[in-house]
Amino acid sequence: MSVDNVLKTLLCLVVIATVSNVGLKLRDIPEVMDGKHSLLYYSNNLSFSLDGDVLFSEDYHTINHRLFFNQKSHTSRKIYGEPKGAYFSYYTQFYDHGLIQFSDFTFPSGEVARNNITEIEAHNLRRISEEKLQVIYKEGKAVCYTKLLDGGVKCLVRRQ
Repeated sequence: MSVDNVLKTLLCLVVIATVSNVGLKLRDIPEVMDGKHSLLYYSNNLSFSLDGDVLFSEDYHTINHRLFFNQKSHTSRKIYGEPKGAYFSYYTQFYDHGLIQFSDFTFPSGEVARNNITEIEAHNLRRISEEKLQVIYKEGKAVCYTKLLDGGVKCLVRRQ
């Protein structure tokens, strides 16, 4: 087998791999993004602790999605009664329309602020590098999901 035939075979394999990758990316375009590259979602949350404390917070999630060269998504959280909010960014990857992965969490100070998130979230964000969500309901501007690691159902409303 000559070098020319080997190079042609390798080129064919590269083209097949590239077309397959693009096809998979196009297949996994998320329905929750409604064909847009960036959307703003809103949620308000009530968290209850074992000692009877109630924590009310509002979250604003800017979810960014591109087929290639992904940009970071951002979340801002305002907790009532706290002087400062929490802000963090992460990469978002979509798989099979309903499975979402968040990875590479970045906090402005480099650490998770204990006062701005619940103990379970703080524990998870300190020890994991990624989080997976399963979209379980979508209708109109509402999207509900469950976290695959710790369960629970949360719903968001699209603001745009």
